[in-house]
Amino acid sequence: MDKQLAQYLERMNYRGDTAPSLATLRALQRSHLASIPYENLDVLHGVPLRFETDALFEKIVTRRRGGVCYELNFLLGDMLRRMGFDLEFLSGMVAGGSGGDFSHALLLVHLPQGDYIVDVGFAKGYLTPFRLYETAWQSDGRDFYRLRAEGGWYLLEQRLPEGGAMEVYRFTLAPRRREEYRAMCDSLCASPKCKFTFMLVCSLETPEGRLVLQDRFCRLESYGGMRQTRPMSGREEIDRLLHDLYGLNERR
Repeated sequence: MDKQLAQYLERMNYRGDTAPSLATLRALQRSHLASIPYENLDVLHGVPLRFETDALFEKIVTRRRGGVCYELNFLLGDMLRRMGFDLEFLSGMVAGGSGGDFSHALLLVHLPQGDYIVDVGFAKGYLTPFRLYETAWQSDGRDFYRLRAEGGWYLLEQRLPEGGAMEVYRFTLAPRRREEYRAMCDSLCASPKCKFTFMLVCSLETPEGRLVLQDRFCRLESYGGMRQTRPMSGREEIDRLLHDLYGLNERR
């Protein structure tokens, strides 16, 4: 195992099997979501996002930061390939978002059991890979999701408690090169209409549920569906929670 891969697995507190299998992929996704936060601090501060493996490694592993979809999924994809996984980068767009295609990045992993989508770069993410051509509801242990083809897109939908479904995002199956995401990434990071340019979003999975800092509120979304939300008193408390709850220091 090369040094970068070993350090990456250490960053996500992963001690399990590294053989390229569905069981390994499931375990890696959960470990990643529980250890490396989704966070948009660089976007808020106007710091350009870089896609090169070494730059992503330096930010996420060496400086122990998180990142947005491009950063988290590109680095995960690079490391999975070093472990022997066969995968593609896919492009998509989030429902209700301000961008079009390429405003979201995710992975398609090819396994003997079939093709699976994997995503560790979504603030309201799912906890396990989903089988691509399965039309029935699939559970991640917290919520139910399904994949549905529509007009050249695949739609990921989440089941609503009251019935029906809500689109999470849609994506195409065309394999992408990471430079193809650059124009949309730069556009979103400069757009006053994109909430990530003016609103803090930080998310991490915990044993109790998803812990979210959004704008000036701290929220725990439990696996039972309950939410506990409280306001934050100001900049000092936000900085303290970023450090204490997420292990982040904005100044690094």
